Amino acid sequence: TFFRAPVAFGLVGLSSLSLANTLSLDDQVVTATRTSQNSSIAATSVFDRSDIERLQATSVDQLLRRVPGVNVVNTGGPGKNTTISIRGAGSNQVLVMIDGVRIGSATTGDTALQNLPVEQIERIEVVRGPRSSLYGSDAIGGVIQIFTRRGGDGGAQPYFSTTVGSAQHLAGTAGISGGDEKAWYNLGVSSLKDEGIDARPSREVDHDGYRELSASLSGGYRFDNGLTLDGNILQVDSHNDYDSDPRTNPANAKANADNVTKVYGGRARFSPLNFWDVTLQAGRSEDKTDTFNANRFNTRIDTRRDSAGWQNDFHVAEGQLLTLGYDWLYDEVNGTGTFVEDSRENHGVYAQYLAERGRHELQLSLRHDDNEEFGAHQTGGIGYGFALTDHLRFTTSYGTAFKAPTFNQMYNTSVGNIDLAPEESKSLEAGLQ
Repeated sequence: TFFRAPVAFGLVGLSSLSLANTLSLDDQVVTATRTSQNSSIAATSVFDRSDIERLQATSVDQLLRRVPGVNVVNTGGPGKNTTISIRGAGSNQVLVMIDGVRIGSATTGDTALQNLPVEQIERIEVVRGPRSSLYGSDAIGGVIQIFTRRGGDGGAQPYFSTTVGSAQHLAGTAGISGGDEKAWYNLGVSSLKDEGIDARPSREVDHDGYRELSASLSGGYRFDNGLTLDGNILQVDSHNDYDSDPRTNPANAKANADNVTKVYGGRARFSPLNFWDVTLQAGRSEDKTDTFNANRFNTRIDTRRDSAGWQNDFHVAEGQLLTLGYDWLYDEVNGTGTFVEDSRENHGVYAQYLAERGRHELQLSLRHDDNEEFGAHQTGGIGYGFALTDHLRFTTSYGTAFKAPTFNQMYNTSVGNIDLAPEESKSLEAGLQ
């Protein structure tokens, strides 16, 4: 694996690299429980915007390399295929979301993390351990949730940065964000160009470059009656040059791919009663890739994932929260490949109970998924935390998880097996925080 790290110059200034902040009990995290909590029994790492700028990370994988239990493999630098493993689970056994919307290719099950612009990210939460009892399929090794930039109080605030480095690395971002007590917004654009490196000089002399252009828009408004509406849009267009397999393309070992990633999402939050909070969410993610050999069209992969959710949080007593929710997911595949089925639908219902009393914390979760192709599946989890001192806490948890077969594994007429069943896992852990 080759990687060339560019030297960065920007408005964030120069600073020494350090490990990401460990999760403190004062931080609010949402991914581990699907609700905003001060602490989490699950092992969780958080990067906020100040971490990203202080560490001068130029890609998402540079941040994820700093997370314990996470292994990242990059095959050649910016824009090249990047896979991630959490606690040994495969890259397609890790759920990745952007602003609550499930992303990733429905054909391969992988997420093109290398194409996600770090300049458009406000926060990343990484939860290690099974979370299928809350999110359904894919969350065997853990969950990565990326939150795009959003504005805040203080009126309009423009921002700008640029990065220059070796291998003709040139990147820049510009945007404006702002808001007040009721409204907030952010609009940003970023671009990246890198000449790349010569991965196989013995076969040919070329540099496998990468280009990327992205834009994000988010905003929200909080009404006097407590109703909160917000939404977000992220689009990334990229062009990646790489060396193709000479066995399948002996005449010219050059190849390239054009990728478009789109994520749309909207949410509504309100409280019908003092003890009852409701969240409605809907979103869509699109992953489109065209590949070329010697500038000749080769393949097209076009997948779409539509999702919607209804979550109810009941504050049943002091320090106790009951969550009941419903998820809907629809996957669709198009392109040059041939599939026995090109779409499928999944319905999921889940329940969670959180309790905190004195030095004790408890988390119970249960979920039922019903997929039109492979039927019903149940998962569950239990977690317990005990504060040994004001600064030391013991945690233990057990959870089951599953992963549905991808469209390639199940429906592809060349390599698929229609009789495949979901992968299943059981996990037990204990630790000190």
